[in-house]
Parts: sequence; structure tokens; C-alpha cells
Amino acid sequence: MTFCGRPSQNCQRCRQRRLRCDRARPACSPCKRAKEECAGYREETSLLFRNENERIIRLSKAAHARSAAKSQTAVRRPQVPNAPTRDNTIPGFGNEVVLGRSMPLTPLDMEIPGLQFFVHHFSSRSWADEDFSPGQQYDVFRDLDKESPFRNAVVSVGLAALSNVNRDCALLNVARQRYGVALRVVRNSIEARRYENVAVLLKMIVMLAIFEMVDSKPGTFNSWTTHLTGIAALVNQSPHIPAQQFDTHAEIWFYLSAIANYFQSGGPFPVELESWATQRTALLTGATQSVFELVDILIRFVGLCANLQRHEETTAEEVIREAVGLDIELEAWVGRLPSEWTFTTMQSADITGTFYGRYHVYQSAWSPRVWNHYQLGRLLVNEVIAFYISQLREPAVDWIVQKELSLAVINQTAADICAGIATQGLFSNHDTLPSDCSPRPLLKGIFMTIYPLTAAGSATGVSDQLRNWVNQTLQMLADRTGIRQALEAIRRIQDAAANNNQEQLPAALRAMLCSTPSWSG
Repeated sequence: MTFCGRPSQNCQRCRQRRLRCDRARPACSPCKRAKEECAGYREETSLLFRNENERIIRLSKAAHARSAAKSQTAVRRPQVPNAPTRDNTIPGFGNEVVLGRSMPLTPLDMEIPGLQFFVHHFSSRSWADEDFSPGQQYDVFRDLDKESPFRNAVVSVGLAALSNVNRDCALLNVARQRYGVALRVVRNSIEARRYENVAVLLKMIVMLAIFEMVDSKPGTFNSWTTHLTGIAALVNQSPHIPAQQFDTHAEIWFYLSAIANYFQSGGPFPVELESWATQRTALLTGATQSVFELVDILIRFVGLCANLQRHEETTAEEVIREAVGLDIELEAWVGRLPSEWTFTTMQSADITGTFYGRYHVYQSAWSPRVWNHYQLGRLLVNEVIAFYISQLREPAVDWIVQKELSLAVINQTAADICAGIATQGLFSNHDTLPSDCSPRPLLKGIFMTIYPLTAAGSATGVSDQLRNWVNQTLQMLADRTGIRQALEAIRRIQDAAANNNQEQLPAALRAMLCSTPSWSG
């Protein structure tokens, strides 16, 4: 199996006559104009991994021979494997994997580097010092078989990230093809209501969302959130799904992700959260009661923002009072937390991997993810308070004091977000989770830190020092893990700093409240 040249997907007639084929359906324009039958187009995947016949190989070799003969300075030298460099190695492995670009790669050869990169950078445990075998049953690969659709989803993420780190367009093309295959499987399963293994299907959707974050293009910061629609469809059809296939942590993740999605995109009240009213009573009990209490507060804040989007009849002071009430509840929520959900702030002389020497130590792997959403919600609630007080023509003394308090909370919360990043998968020197931490999520928390960091870096009144730290951390995240969404986040923060105007909505609120009118007292 070889891959010589850049094969054309055009129809046979256009290829033979070297015409520009527009690949229209059901027939291309040149064939229509010539009133000839269009033979159709070749599939991209089959072109990339196709068995070349001897004639094609012979022609390719002959072309190379003619090119070499024309060069007067060509010198015959034995081929030596390229030394591992940044462009053809996977960083972080003892036995580095070299991707020789002069040699054709089989599908399996291309899969293994993608799986290795995924395990090392994104899985919740690191096996960088162990021999990697695709057959080993690591946590995230429990449902992984050689031909499984879930494998395509995982490989697409790993190859896309690796291609971004190494700037390898060929790998990115393969990653996008694997993504397309996995996307079709998910779409067909949801439309046909095939739920043989819902857990695998949910993990596939998560992988598709992660791929969107890794392959993020300028202006597509929120593209990953489209896959929440697939999860919502799955949850809405839950009467047809065995109840035991869902667990509490999956529900927590679903609601918190839907809330974070709304914070980033705004609009009407999310359909994904409409089921909360019926499930609220049942979920506000048990070991995860504290987490669902936070979800309840944040969903009510989403409702407030959705009402503001609809321009419902209300005054600025009513908005302020409701937001202040939510902030009081958030502060009280922290005081009620059991010890296993709390964290300790530590100081370190090692500045690398900390927020200027500060970092948080958590008791469980889930705790920092919950705190991310608490801090994000608290920051945005106080942004609403400070902004609407600034819109009052003659604010009372109490409101002026409240605005100063809210600005202080915004700055403190932004600093807490930064200090909490150290133990969430990017920096190994301060990864302080205990080895027996259980239950441990399948993935590191890296992906769930990008938007909180963006909100912290673009928050009202934060220092240039904090903003610079956030930008440097996001750049490091993009360089090490290949997550392009981090680069888009930097652009957002820079735009917010350049367009800082107290008369306008704060950058962190524009997505939610961009159509909200100015208010008077």
C-alpha cells in the first residue's frame, strides 16, 4: 500500500481531459455542458489508503528518475533515518516515535502515534514510562477495539493534536477523516435510536467535542458545544435507555457542561437544562448533594440571563437584587461544602506551574472541575452586578459599596481560577492528586480550563500581570498539547483588553447579554 502524489477526487472525464471539476451532485458542470454522463467521484478515504497498481508505481518512479537526471549536482547518498526533531517526534516519551515523512504509513502506523499522544497528554493517568500496546485495557480504552467507532474518535483527537504540535498537515487530514467517520456513526445511532452501548456512544460524543477544541479555527471558539445537542438528544430519549447505563458523575458533567456552554454562547434558556425542574428533587440528595446545589444556583443564574436576552419588563435594580441574591447563595455554598470537596492553597518557591507561587491542592479528581464552574459562575454573577450598577444614573450609596465589593470578588475569583490550574493536567510538577484518588475521571481537566482562563483573563479590572500569565499559560497549552482553542482564547483576551470601555458590556458577558439594552435607574 503506497501513497504517491496527490490524487484527484474529480470524475473520470474531467481527470482525463484535465478540466476543472466542480464535483456537483448528481453530475458536474463540465459533463452537463458536454451532455455526457458523469461517472461520479472517488471517495477521499479510499484514495488516501488505497492499493496502488504497478503501473502507477512505475510511473511515479519514472518521474522521480527524470527529475534526478536533470539535476547536475545530485549526489547519491545512503538513506539515513531522520534524527528525532520537533517536527517528527512525539514529545514526552522515553522511546520517541519518529514519523519519517519519506516513508508511506499504513493505517495502523498512523493510529499508534495518535493513541500514544492521546494517552500521554489527555488521559487521566500517564503511562509515558510504560510500553504502549493498543490492546491494553487502560481506563479510556476500555471499549476500544481495532475496528470500533470509538477508536476512530480517539485516534482523530490524538492525530489532530499531534499534527498541530508537529505542524503536519498530512496527519491533520487523516484526523479529520477519522472524525468524519465517528461523526456519522454517532448521528446514525441517535437518529435510528440504536443504544446497544450508551456509555460508549456518550464517550464518542465527548471525543467529537474535544476534536472541535483541538481543531478549532479562528472564530469558532464555541464550535465544540454543538455536540451537546447530541448528548441532549440522548438524554431526552432516556426512557428508551436502560437506567443503569447512566451514572451520577455523567449527569453532573452534562449539566455543568450545558451551563458553561450557555455562558459562552447565550441565547434563550437551553433545552438541555429544561429537565432540571423535574429531576431537581431527586438529585439534591446523597453524596453529590453539594454539587447539585451548585448546579441549581447556576441554572437560576442562566434563567436570569435568558430573561435579560428576551428584554422582559424589569428594572436595573431588580436585576441587581436578583444577582446579589445569587452571589450570597454562592458564597454560602462554599461554607457548607464537606471536606472532600474543599481545597488548600499552597505556596511554592518553584514558580513554574503555579500562579506566581500559588497553587491549589484538591482532595479528589472531580473537585477542581466543580470549583472551575463555581468560580466561573461567581465571576460572571459579579460582572452582572458591577455592570448594572454602573448603568444607574444616580446609584445609592449601598449600590456603590456593592459595586466595589463585586469588583474585588471578580479580581479574587480570577486569581483563584489561575491558581487552580496547576493540578488540572498541564503541569506535572504540581499534580498533587493522591495516587489512590477514586473515582478518577477518564480524562484530564485540561479541556475544562480554557474557558475559565479566558473569562479570568478578560474580566473587569484584572491586572496586566494576571492577563499576561493567562496568555502565557494558554500559549503553553497550545504548544504542548496541540489544542488550538487555546490560541483563539488568547485572541479573545487581547481583544477584551484593547476594547475596555466601562460603558459597554464586559467581555465575559457579551456572549450572553450582547443584545441587552442600556438601563436607567
